[in-house]
Amino acid sequence: MRGSAQRFRSSSRRRWSDRATPYLFLAPFLIFFAVFTLYPFILGFRLSLTEWNGFGDPSPVGLKNYEDLITNKSFHRSLRNTAWIAVAAVALIVPLALLCASALNSKNVKFRAGFRTAFFLPIGTPLVVIAMVFIVLFDEHYGAINWAFESVGIPRVDFLGEKNFVKPGILLVLVWQWTAVPMIYFLAGLQGVPQSLYDAAAVDGARKWSTFRNVTAPHLRPIIVLVLILLTNDAIRLFDQVYVLTFFSGAPGSASGGPAEAGLTVVLYLYRVAFRSRQFGMGSAIGVTILAMAFVIAFLQLRFTGSLKSSEERR
Repeated sequence: MRGSAQRFRSSSRRRWSDRATPYLFLAPFLIFFAVFTLYPFILGFRLSLTEWNGFGDPSPVGLKNYEDLITNKSFHRSLRNTAWIAVAAVALIVPLALLCASALNSKNVKFRAGFRTAFFLPIGTPLVVIAMVFIVLFDEHYGAINWAFESVGIPRVDFLGEKNFVKPGILLVLVWQWTAVPMIYFLAGLQGVPQSLYDAAAVDGARKWSTFRNVTAPHLRPIIVLVLILLTNDAIRLFDQVYVLTFFSGAPGSASGGPAEAGLTVVLYLYRVAFRSRQFGMGSAIGVTILAMAFVIAFLQLRFTGSLKSSEERR
């Protein structure tokens, strides 16, 4: 009887240990997430329900900050600008990155390792340095881009001083800077496609487009979804490049996003409200709105690409 009780206790301890082990491995991440993500979010949400200039105690105002955002023209303009940049960046970078990855994956291209390194260099360059370089390139009088335009008979363009060219100028910077990472993802995905599938498609007489659609694209599907989500989130959180590029245009130094707020993004507007106007309650409300917007967009991307379905449902 005593032996049976000891075996039962030993078995119970072993089962408890087996169940607790995964949580012990997860504990560092969960603690880190709770301290540096969940807790600040709760504090930020509470602050968004108040009015506070950084001194004294916050004054509760309920949902007033969110109501003010609904009618705020600058906030609406920042949403439109961010949406324009996000859609344009995704539409240009995804096919360009896939095209570059396909070229670097080809055996006919020489010095592939050197090209991969060159494409990846923008990732290691500080954002402020990149923006300063493009300020020089965009200069209306001495910039290399306008010099090239003038040499082929195209009028000079004030990329950062003319409201119609601010967003295209920002987009050009993002395409140069952001194409490298999706290209590396696509390159890894292309190298993971079995060669036997391409051989079988060639035997069946499939053309290049048919081979890409029926062989390559299905294998790249998870990577394409990942790239879409990452690029969209990067566009929503866009700040450094826009702040530096438009610092001397529009209302200089005021974080206006260029002339007529043509380059104002939601994060730049958050910075202007919270740290220039010292409206920390309103700034927190904008931050909560950005987080909710990013979550909803990511969910919709997963939903419409079928990534939330099981493998059986996709079939």
